[in-house]
Amino acid sequence: MNEEIHFKSFVLQEEEARVLNKKDDKKIHIYHITLTNGELLKNTRVEGSLEWRLSGIAANLIAVEDDNGKKIVLSKYQIVKAELENIED
Repeated sequence: MNEEIHFKSFVLQEEEARVLNKKDDKKIHIYHITLTNGELLKNTRVEGSLEWRLSGIAANLIAVEDDNGKKIVLSKYQIVKAELENIED
């Protein structure tokens, strides 16, 4: 019984976070992304938050733009750390 209440609370908190992230899903998010090979991609632009774009089972790839304007497709397994620097309208 207690586990069921805890699970429902967790699901509600997760849903609230998704709703908050959904409001920003069309804004440009700028990250500094560290990859598994140690490479640092600074000022990487993503439409929507990484949390929103990479949530779910089927979401493995994400298209981003580096600070030179070059399009890159990353696997979520390549990303070690992503630091949010800014959100543009």
